[in-house]
Parts: sequence; C-alpha cells; structure tokens
Amino acid sequence: MAPPGAPLGDDRAVSGDGGAVRTPAARVRRPNDVVQLVTALAGNAQERRRPAALVRALNTQGDLKLAYDAQTTRTAAQAFEAAQTLHGTTYAQRAEWMHATADILEADVDRAAEMITLEMGKPIAQSRAEVLKCAKNMRFYADNAESFLAAEELADPSAVSASAAGTVWQPLGVVLAVMPWNYPLWQVIRFAAPALMAGNTGLLKHASNVPQSALYLDELF
Repeated sequence: MAPPGAPLGDDRAVSGDGGAVRTPAARVRRPNDVVQLVTALAGNAQERRRPAALVRALNTQGDLKLAYDAQTTRTAAQAFEAAQTLHGTTYAQRAEWMHATADILEADVDRAAEMITLEMGKPIAQSRAEVLKCAKNMRFYADNAESFLAAEELADPSAVSASAAGTVWQPLGVVLAVMPWNYPLWQVIRFAAPALMAGNTGLLKHASNVPQSALYLDELF
C-alpha cells in the first residue's frame, strides 16, 4: 500500500521488508477509486501486476462500457433464444424441471445458507429458512401454474357482441428482473418460479453486493 501521506497514484509502495519499491503507476489509467482498491488489495509491487486482459478491460471507462455493452447484448440474445425454446414446452415439462431444481436447492441448503450469511450478514437460521422457502415456492408454482393460467371462456359472449370469447394467457418472452440484496435468493425465486412456469425466461440484474448469490442462481437454473 502507499506510504502514509502519499497522494493517490503515487508510484511508490512499501515492500514486505519495509523498503520502498517502484511501481508502474504512470501506466495505470483508471479512476482513482479503482487504483486505490487495487493498491489496497496487493501487498507489494509484484502482486499488483494484473493480467493483460484485466488491464485492458479497466484501462478506460470507455473500454469498460464497451465490454459491458457487449456482454449485455450477448446475454439478452441468449435469453431471447431460450424464450423461443421454452415457449414450445408444456406445463408438465416445465413442472418436472422446476421440481428437480427445487430438489437440488433443498439438498444444498447448508451451502446456500452459508453463502447468504457470508455475503449479507443474515443469521444462519434465517438463511436456511430463506433457502427452504425458495424450494417450497418453486414446487407451489410447478404444481399450480397450469391451473392459474388456464384459458377462461366468457360465460356470456354476447355481452361483448361475440359468439365466443374468453381469456388466453401466453408467454411474454424475456422478463427483466432487477433485484435487491436483502433476500438474495428469495427475491429472485419468487419472480423466477412463476415466470419460468408461464413459459418466459428471465434476465437477472442482481444487487452488486451479492455476486456469489447471483452466480449460484445462474448455476442452479
């Protein structure tokens, strides 16, 4: 880390034996907060050498935005393609998949609960309860989505000047979900279970302070 009193971006650092070493700070073109974070995480100049790909990705805000834009476009396209496939499946198929996913989550309750507690500080008992509640929710929609979304015939179609009328529910496609951190699994599952059972796909933007939960959900589904 930088010597006490050294300005942010100073090209000096303290080595493990307390001696001053030189680092290529002049080549680091990042916002100051990123420089500070990288400096704090590394113990000496050798550890501060990032892979070239990471340096390029963080080199300028413009490059970073391009990387995010490309990833977002690619992910959205994948979600759209998946929605076309899911649209052609039956409630029975989706229910089988949802039940299987609930079984996996329930069997993994200990690991998932520890992850929640580690990321956002919830007591482990509450984390376990959240995981089990998610599994219960998934099974509920697996068992009831078809009846909830069944077509309904209007009892008196003449009321709308028709010989036959009714309501039909069809998938929308890709549903964007922007989720908070306080219930990192439950807030997502309560959206994902009914949405997926209805034949939609989801595009998740999770809270930035629960990245492990976001990756876990990606793996789960």
